[in-house]
Amino acid sequence: MRGADDLLEAAPARDLIFCGDVVFRQHGLVTPAQVTAAWHNFVGGPAQVGAVVLVRNVARARRLLLQTLNVAGRAVYLPANATHGLVEEVKRAKAHPVFAPLDAQLNLAIPTPVQIAWAEPVAGLPIDPPGQASFLVIDHADTVPTGPLSRGVGDVLLFGLQLSANTAEAGALLCFRDATLAAQASRWLSGAGEPDWARATWQVQRLAYHLPPQQQRLAQLQQALTEAVGIPLRALTNPCALAHGIAVQVPQECTAATFYHYAQGENTPVAWLPFVRPLHPAAAAANLMTAAHLERWLLAPLGLHATSDVIDQTVLGIAKAAEYLGVRWYTNPQRAAAYAYLLTEMYGAEHDAYRPAFETSLVLDAEVAALRPMAQPAVCKIF
Repeated sequence: MRGADDLLEAAPARDLIFCGDVVFRQHGLVTPAQVTAAWHNFVGGPAQVGAVVLVRNVARARRLLLQTLNVAGRAVYLPANATHGLVEEVKRAKAHPVFAPLDAQLNLAIPTPVQIAWAEPVAGLPIDPPGQASFLVIDHADTVPTGPLSRGVGDVLLFGLQLSANTAEAGALLCFRDATLAAQASRWLSGAGEPDWARATWQVQRLAYHLPPQQQRLAQLQQALTEAVGIPLRALTNPCALAHGIAVQVPQECTAATFYHYAQGENTPVAWLPFVRPLHPAAAAANLMTAAHLERWLLAPLGLHATSDVIDQTVLGIAKAAEYLGVRWYTNPQRAAAYAYLLTEMYGAEHDAYRPAFETSLVLDAEVAALRPMAQPAVCKIF
């Protein structure tokens, strides 16, 4: 366990912000059209995305899109944990925000067909788009695209450009599947709504350099959590946005708050999703099941500059919490049974090192033999 003064910090959201000091020359290195083209190419070009529009900030981008969709007087379905800023923009557009629940995997759950749904995933985490929406906006305002977008996932995707720590100047990217709709949106865009073009051109180059190794680190963290902890994760398959970390689902056999407390007690950089994105106050009373689903998820964050030490400590803290609460290797009952058997062999029948809180398989000799070399006091916590 690390000392209290040796807390590892993971700040993925802060790491994404472009902090350089650049000067834009209208007739020099780039023009707005060239910057727009660079971002369009970054997200896949015309083959994947009809057109992109760059905007001064997220609030303006949302306003622009709502105006283009002519939502006045119409219902817009939002997640129950939609951010205050998004809800206020929907109200400002004279639309009716309708709060939809989230399922156990944090997907927007819309049981009947609707015209407009606006998903707002947390921290770049992937979602399965609802199939009941005629028009779907996927709002990743808190992160950036990872590169070429998958076809057919969302009608419009919104990303933050993270050009500045000042949200009014941070920039936003609207990716339209329909180029005609993008052209209509552009007509609403005034000069004051344009982004800092200089920062936007440097940011796309910066992300092209940083994102491939970051995605590899995320895959490494996901694999380490799978092998060393063995509890459910939100898999980062075909991501369109850069996740701020790996989402870990706390099994029903233990209390999520206690799991979070134990993991944090190891000075592990971990975030609890009810803290990261709580229910909107207007949706809280009617969405207790969504609140219960949110409470089951932690985020193991991973910044752009994370070292192997950060990854090791993150996995170690979560592994210890899972072991204390008897849910380690929840997704691998054979390994759980073998591990419990080895600890009993090592410490005696009265030990309290690890007692599975869930139904395990029969102890298999082959699993015990495979686990024995690793299950030593110095290394048994994480492998």
